[in-house]
Amino acid sequence: MRSAILVRTSGAGDLLADCKYKRIEARLYRQHDAYQVLAYCTALRVPVGLLIYPEHLTPVFTTITVRNAFTCIAEISVNLGGELRQLRVACEELAESVVGGATGHRLVALGR
Repeated sequence: MRSAILVRTSGAGDLLADCKYKRIEARLYRQHDAYQVLAYCTALRVPVGLLIYPEHLTPVFTTITVRNAFTCIAEISVNLGGELRQLRVACEELAESVVGGATGHRLVALGR
């Protein structure tokens, strides 16, 4: 089992992220992706899961509460369609959000 990103701050996994490279609709429920991240988090005993999507029609930022589990899953999108400068800013915001989520701070929506 391998995710795209596993962030460790104290020897243990604190946040697990999986990048998806597919077009998603604004209201389409991405249940299978959430189940996949939940399985990764459960197997590795990681409390925070993050799904990262490319931004298409609208930005995505949602949080999924999993009943009877110690895992919180967030979905976030990154705008890959801008100029290089904008992409760098989006990547820096993503990195700050991931580190914040791994250190116990709230994940924040990018560009907000």
